[in-house]
Amino acid sequence: VSQSRYAGQNNQSQSAIAVGSGAANNVQGNLSIAIGSNAGQGQTLGSVESVAIGLSAGGASQPPYSIAIGSNAGRTFQRSYAIAIGYQAGTNTQGTSSIAIGFGSVSTSSGTSCIGIGQNAGRNMAGVVGLVAIGAGTFGGGALQTNYSVNIGFSSLGVSGNLGCLIVTGK
Repeated sequence: VSQSRYAGQNNQSQSAIAVGSGAANNVQGNLSIAIGSNAGQGQTLGSVESVAIGLSAGGASQPPYSIAIGSNAGRTFQRSYAIAIGYQAGTNTQGTSSIAIGFGSVSTSSGTSCIGIGQNAGRNMAGVVGLVAIGAGTFGGGALQTNYSVNIGFSSLGVSGNLGCLIVTGK
């Protein structure tokens, strides 16, 4: 099903839904949903059961089983099983099985199984090469956060090395 100009325009798969100008206009996989202007443009035929809701959500690359809800959520290179909820959550290179909830959370990049909950939480997980890191609270883990680190609270920066099991708390 497609509704609006250019929605689901090219190769829309079985049981897929595209609503909004330019939603999933390139390709859309089976059982995928794209709602909003330019939502789901990164979906491919392999993007099975992907969800993109909001302006440009799931924009450049949205693989199977990923969820992007909010304006620009999951916009650039969201990986499989990743979840981005909130304005600009998970906007740039969100790792496999990573979770970004809140305005700007996990917005720079993340490795596998990283979690950012709160405004700008885990904003820069660029140091996370591929292992778990958690940032919670406003700006929790907002600076360079590395493998196996946990940063909880307002502005707990989490600047560390690959020491493993590092826990930092803020205000």
